[in-house]
Amino acid sequence: MAQENSTKQTVKKFTQSYSEEGLATLLIVLGTILFVFPEPITSVTGVILLLIGAALWFTDWVWG
Repeated sequence: MAQENSTKQTVKKFTQSYSEEGLATLLIVLGTILFVFPEPITSVTGVILLLIGAALWFTDWVWG
């Protein structure tokens, strides 16, 4: 029973750690794709997503 609880905690920690990195990567990729489109609204949205993704990535890098 204790090992099962330990395994669940390890999986939870692993998932939380990589979900933040995955979200940051997804936002950066989507922002880049939207920025490439020539429409002004998609470019603005793309820059916003890029900035949010970069901020998430940077905070994850700084604070682990």
